[in-house]
Amino acid sequence: MHLAGHHQHSSAAEELQVVTPSKLAIENVSKSFKGASGSVLALDNVSLNVAEGEFVCLVGASGCGKTTLLNIIAGLEKPDSGTVQADGKPITGPGRERLVMFQEPALFPWLNVFGNVLFGLKLKPNLTKRREVLPRTSRSHSVRARQHSRAFWWNEAEGLSCPRPGTKPAHATDG
Repeated sequence: MHLAGHHQHSSAAEELQVVTPSKLAIENVSKSFKGASGSVLALDNVSLNVAEGEFVCLVGASGCGKTTLLNIIAGLEKPDSGTVQADGKPITGPGRERLVMFQEPALFPWLNVFGNVLFGLKLKPNLTKRREVLPRTSRSHSVRARQHSRAFWWNEAEGLSCPRPGTKPAHATDG
């Protein structure tokens, strides 16, 4: 843009340069929580840009705001101030383009492994080849389900039941 009275000097290379937005742009994000003993500042003016293909780890002591920041990126919480953008678009809530892995097991305990995997697939509208995938996996699953059921019964009988889904019994290896 050229304004009358202002001279702007730029090279053709600078003008032709394509600027791609960050894959993730966090600008001046702050978040606090109200507790019984007052307000707790979880994030204070945090800024971060992540480019396409970059790998980032959030490391810090317990309670320093890592999970709060991830919840804001996921769209599960809103910042008190600042902005968060994914692919140049503001994050205003959860979206299919972002994945959340919770710290605690998030399985439905009344469903088996196959049922937990299928739960998300059943929610996805117009999933292609669903009719082709389900019968084939159901056949192989029925054999595995019987084996799993037998193994589970023996673990229970021997007092080796698992404390929660996805864990292994500690006593099986004297661990």
